[in-house]
Amino acid sequence: MSTVEVLGRTGEAMSYRLNDGVIELALHRGPCNEIGSLSLDELEAFAGALENLQQAAHALIVYSDLKSGFCAGADLRELYRRSQTMDKAEALKDRTKKFALRIIRVIRSLPSGQEGRIIGHQLLRSGISVAANYRAVCRARSRPEFLAKLSIVIEEADESAFWLELLVDAGLISEVKLRELKSEANQVVAIFNASRVTARKGSQSTISNQKSTISFKLGAIEGTRT
Repeated sequence: MSTVEVLGRTGEAMSYRLNDGVIELALHRGPCNEIGSLSLDELEAFAGALENLQQAAHALIVYSDLKSGFCAGADLRELYRRSQTMDKAEALKDRTKKFALRIIRVIRSLPSGQEGRIIGHQLLRSGISVAANYRAVCRARSRPEFLAKLSIVIEEADESAFWLELLVDAGLISEVKLRELKSEANQVVAIFNASRVTARKGSQSTISNQKSTISFKLGAIEGTRT
């Protein structure tokens, strides 16, 4: 049976044609079929043409003309994940900075006695350190570095919560004035501790996969020796 091309179109990112009742959509944007404005425009044009194509078609095949294959879906997911991570990171940068500023205002309101100066100095150091070290977390170049710096943020936030409690217990400032700030300190600890747990799970999963791969390779080597 001869193959007859009924309808078709060739674009810079993709092309399609209708052959013997089958719509063939070929992706060919180098180097690996990335999704961009050009691809989306051509995909929109293809969707519009489907109204005519579907009347004579019973199947749709999507494939890549490139050796690198089709990774557009993965690219979109990665872009979405990155945007979500970036938005969350910026929000936490702002939140920890505001936490530091609130700590500074508390320090300024403390009585001028020795106790207030000593505790205030410790609180000021830990409170500001939360914001500063979280910015370092965002610049981490590896998972171990990320975990190490994140642990510092957690320690400093937890220490800040302690000094806030001590200010109240020592009668240097009323509990009502520090209630919200103490709550914020504990929330910051919880947020970053949850992030650390998640990051550690990811690290352990990677290590397990690497060990499995090594074991498989060693087993294959031993198999060839026997």
